[in-house]
Amino acid sequence: MSPHRVVALGRERRVAQSGRALPSGGRVRLYWWRPFCVRLSDPMPSSVLDDADRDALLRRIAALPREAPARWGRFTTPSMVCHLIESARMALGEVVPKPRGRRAFRTFPLKQLLIYVLPWPRGAPTAPELLKGTPGDFERDRETLGALVTRVGTGPHDGTGPDHPLFGRMTRRDWGVLVHRHVDHHLKQFGA
Repeated sequence: MSPHRVVALGRERRVAQSGRALPSGGRVRLYWWRPFCVRLSDPMPSSVLDDADRDALLRRIAALPREAPARWGRFTTPSMVCHLIESARMALGEVVPKPRGRRAFRTFPLKQLLIYVLPWPRGAPTAPELLKGTPGDFERDRETLGALVTRVGTGPHDGTGPDHPLFGRMTRRDWGVLVHRHVDHHLKQFGA
């Protein structure tokens, strides 16, 4: 969704509440999901495409201890790092999981709500292709994850990226936010 559409939704809402007509002469209907869209006009969620956000995330990855206990889920710290490596490779198009999920997850507004707004559930199912990595040397895996996050963040910022198994076609901006939220989610899982 473009930022212009978000601003337009906010403007439509203000116009509808004031009782005035839109400049286009059209009628404004407020749907249940529009408050979420207006919320998107708040500052952009953290993204690996932003240098400051990416650097903060890389510092947290570097500080991740090998033996940190999980607050939820079945991952160990090394297996979680391998999972994040595979998901970053998916964002770069190097891993291509099979599409799964319902069509509703691929369309507005649910897709944008899940990527940008709603909190992520703990223990949500993941694509089997993202669980194939086997932990090796923890330090090397952690450095690999940092390098992949940097590659995603310093790569193209515009245009369409690889397809996601659940969300389908995604922009590079979507991928930047999704990678940041995914890594952040799992770092919080281990208290980092």
